[in-house]
Amino acid sequence: MDELHSSYSHYDPLVQKIITLIPQSKRWPLMVTGPLETWSNAPENVVLMGDAAHSMVNHMAQGAATSMEDGAFLGKVIADVVRGILSLPEAIHIYEKTRMPRAWTKQQASFTAGQVYMTPQPDLNTRNTSSSIERDAAFSNVAEPPHPPSTYRSWNLWGFPDSIPGVYAYDAEADADNAICEYLSKAGEVDPATRVSKRLKEKWWSWGDVDGQVDAPQGTRGSKL
Repeated sequence: MDELHSSYSHYDPLVQKIITLIPQSKRWPLMVTGPLETWSNAPENVVLMGDAAHSMVNHMAQGAATSMEDGAFLGKVIADVVRGILSLPEAIHIYEKTRMPRAWTKQQASFTAGQVYMTPQPDLNTRNTSSSIERDAAFSNVAEPPHPPSTYRSWNLWGFPDSIPGVYAYDAEADADNAICEYLSKAGEVDPATRVSKRLKEKWWSWGDVDGQVDAPQGTRGSKL
């Protein structure tokens, strides 16, 4: 408790009085997982996702968001397993290859943001002064503030849209579909005339699927479950 009281010793007396009413305190550790070598087991039929795979510090507010990305991405690749486009090991390979580096980038961004946000003096003044470009631009024209120079880097990684656009402008399902297409374009036979991958073509269109659905009862077409 002495350390807690010391941390607030320069605060307003009212705040300090409130602190004295706290009977005890406990440290809340921010745990980080990874980066791991794999998110799957040896048979490739079980995978990790969310905090089990990539817990991160909270300075980018991306822990839960990244978990939801995992779910959306995984759902998309598993859907193509159900459709017969991918095998389960292939789906897991695509999931790990694409999601693991993205999650690790977010973990590093969260670390960096935390270090910058909690900068001690004298670097704190330098950090705050460097943001004057962004602040002055906002006040010069509230409706349409001028854009900072291309060389400008805001210390507010969490709130400045140009800092890490890949974090806030990301479509997990589209990324999954693109990763599947990239994988299939390099897997299996390729038409010598068109250079089109046979497996990629079958992802988009298969006469066999059409023939099998022509006489299917209403409500069952396209379902193999």
